[in-house]
Amino acid sequence: MSHLSLWPLIWANVGRRKLRVIFTFLCICTAFGIFGMLDAVRTSFQQSLNLVGADRLLVFNKAASTDGLPFAHVQKIRGIDGVKAVIPMSWMGAMSRGQEVENAIFATSPREFLEIYPEVKLAESERQALISDRRAIAVGSVLANRYGWKIGDNIPLRSVAFQKLDGSSSWDFQVVAIYEIRESAVWSNDAAILHFPYFNDSLASGRDLASYLVVQVSDSSAAESVARRIDTAFANSGADTNTVTETYYTRQLAMRVGNVTRILLAVIAASFFTMLLVVANTMAQSIRERRSELGVMMVLGFSHRTILSLIVVESCLLTLLAGLSGLALSYALVTRAALSFARFLPVFEMNAETVLRGVSFMLITGIVAAVVPAIQTRRLSIVDSLAQRA
Repeated sequence: MSHLSLWPLIWANVGRRKLRVIFTFLCICTAFGIFGMLDAVRTSFQQSLNLVGADRLLVFNKAASTDGLPFAHVQKIRGIDGVKAVIPMSWMGAMSRGQEVENAIFATSPREFLEIYPEVKLAESERQALISDRRAIAVGSVLANRYGWKIGDNIPLRSVAFQKLDGSSSWDFQVVAIYEIRESAVWSNDAAILHFPYFNDSLASGRDLASYLVVQVSDSSAAESVARRIDTAFANSGADTNTVTETYYTRQLAMRVGNVTRILLAVIAASFFTMLLVVANTMAQSIRERRSELGVMMVLGFSHRTILSLIVVESCLLTLLAGLSGLALSYALVTRAALSFARFLPVFEMNAETVLRGVSFMLITGIVAAVVPAIQTRRLSIVDSLAQRA
């Protein structure tokens, strides 16, 4: 008998108990939907860590990272061997008018910033406009979309932490560039940069103080030795530094929220174990209900091997249909959530690796779930099966 002629029989058996099949389908679909989402987070998290700049160092105040560093450190660090460039990063903590949400807006040196972070790409006209105008601001696409900002807009931003010499806490800026990046684990589309002198010169207090410094080294392989030289240069200075590679800093942030990969894998394993039990129970019930029919099939000449193959294919077909539906759902959710996750995971997507892994799990689940019921069919005798029918 042709294998193709068995497909109507397989389809009929899959949809035999519609309510039970629907619930099993939903269980598998949900499990693979969860798998798709979690594995997308796991792989995206790893990709983001791999995007960290190997040639960048972050310099913080050793006493407390929130205390900041004197701007004078910038000039001294420039003279240290192995340093290619250094910029201040001063967190402004600004809010848009009528909003109560602080945004990641930093005062820095735009020209050097764009050199140190080449992933922030701007058109030449936007680049020149940003560099030449003290009031200019470059905004990430996520932040621009949130507030409806466009190039050419004049926007007031209110700081929650700083005041100007005139007593106000609002600065006016002109949007000259809107950037969008996908290759950075550190810089975000939900942020903005502006000129440090424009912000700093107008401060009533906290002037000439940067939140932290970013250093670009000439040779990435010597990054750690340059970091040690920086810390040695400012030892016992009253503003001691703690310099770390960008890679180390990013991984430390990851460790603060626990071993993400291990947690995600544990959740995935638990969901698959539960799903395996459900599918195995469904197949076992289906086989018990069809013992007499299996006896008839053996009378008609179906071998045990053919019957076993039918059961395995039936189990895999159900798992694949439901699992692919779950992956499709999770793909839609990941795509929709990518914008919201941009601030935390610049690369958030479901890649081919997740899909291939998911399909492999579907086939493994389908085969394993069918093993016990399939083995039981080998113990069936034609007489016993037909006796049950009678």
